[in-house]
Amino acid sequence: MFTKRLARHTRLQLIVGGGVFLLWVLMMIGLRHIYPANGDLNVQLNWWFWFLDQNGFHGIATIRQHTGADVTPIWYYVLFLFTKSGLYARLTPVYCIRSLAIVGTIVAVVCTYFIVKTLIKRPGSWQPLIFAAIVPFLPAFFMDLLKTNIPDSIYLSLDLVALLAMLKKRPGLAWLAVGVAISFKAMAIYFVPFLLFVWLKRLKSGTIWDRLAPLFVIPGFLVTCIPAYLAGMSLYDATIGVLVSRSGAMNYEWWGIWQILFSGAPPWMPGTPTADQASGLMLYGAATAALAFLVLFVMLFNVKDRQTQFQAAWDLLVAAPIICYLFMPAQHEIYWALASVIALFVYAMRRSRASLAVLLVLSFSMLEMYLGGRVMPAVVFDYIVLAVAGYLCWRIFRATELYSNWRKSPLPELDL
Repeated sequence: MFTKRLARHTRLQLIVGGGVFLLWVLMMIGLRHIYPANGDLNVQLNWWFWFLDQNGFHGIATIRQHTGADVTPIWYYVLFLFTKSGLYARLTPVYCIRSLAIVGTIVAVVCTYFIVKTLIKRPGSWQPLIFAAIVPFLPAFFMDLLKTNIPDSIYLSLDLVALLAMLKKRPGLAWLAVGVAISFKAMAIYFVPFLLFVWLKRLKSGTIWDRLAPLFVIPGFLVTCIPAYLAGMSLYDATIGVLVSRSGAMNYEWWGIWQILFSGAPPWMPGTPTADQASGLMLYGAATAALAFLVLFVMLFNVKDRQTQFQAAWDLLVAAPIICYLFMPAQHEIYWALASVIALFVYAMRRSRASLAVLLVLSFSMLEMYLGGRVMPAVVFDYIVLAVAGYLCWRIFRATELYSNWRKSPLPELDL
């Protein structure tokens, strides 16, 4: 009887899930002309498609010199596939780019379903379906479908693949997926602090392959560099050339803590720093981020209860992209998008008002960043995400033995 009822429940979930997916597809069709090509597509991507269509596979090696293209080489290969398959001849570039965002969103939905199913082990529960249905409407994915530049959905979905693999105790696959994600967008590296903590946590009890798991990030990254190398790019340019050049860029298009410090800066703050001052700021930012993660790792290993430690590690995963966005160079307004996605899983596990508030605040801030700050200036949202990161760090500290002992310790006697 229970098995039959569970089967009916599953069929109903499939029907509801299929209905939600169909309505989402209709929404995407309805919006296809609402947000026309603009920005990066008109300035860059149109020329990239045209150049690869004219020059073929080996055009990947020279596209930077002829068009000023400045993304990782795997994207040129993806665009080349559109031209080679003939899709580019039948579809406009904006449709090609948005199709990539749609694929990434669908992968994220599927991963979310299985992640929540793994976290919440209740047969017949609707929660995996509900949270999976929410994902396409998170601003990190929904707005990514509307814009007309290189989509973030690809790296976000690959990070969710890594998260699912880690929950399934497949650390090698998790690090491999992150390596592939980094080749698409370097922001995927913001997932690494969480992976590193889990790896250290399981280091003693893991197999030899588990202990070597972080090395899998290298083949994951390099396998996506093969097409560009075969097309004629140098080994350096096909692998880390673009990442090095872009990560070292520091101009006045800063966000995070730099925007807070230097936007409308008073006379005693530098307006446009010199090259020497910029390198100092980058060193300061990298050291600050490293210090923050070191402190968070110390606090996490100071949590004695295993379940509490697991929940605190998820707070680290939400905080990590924000910390990197705040203190690392060459950041833009939506580079902490991963935090707003992971906040959904934190709420799925810990359905409290505080977790819901974090999810809503980060989602609203992400939407406002995409819309250019219609409610308030963008720098205000930098303060908001800074406050969220601070709250998450406080929540981790509150779970530690250090906090418990600090609360219990008596006030010192002062002889005045």
